[in-house]
Amino acid sequence: MMTADRRLKNKTMEHAILDQPVVDEEPLEGALHLIDKGLGDMLHRELVSTDEVTDLLLDVRMILAGARITLPA
Repeated sequence: MMTADRRLKNKTMEHAILDQPVVDEEPLEGALHLIDKGLGDMLHRELVSTDEVTDLLLDVRMILAGARITLPA
């Protein structure tokens, strides 16, 4: 038998899960691909210029800034 505290905890968790925003996954996958590629390219080098790192971060930011986030009704 489920206690009242346990039922309340389950309801709270269920409510939290249902209230999560829905995110368009395509830009996120693109950003992850860009990060993986950039890290793979930089992995075998001893020095990486700050310009290269900045470019990579700006590219990732541009992809993520275009992501659509829809809040549940």
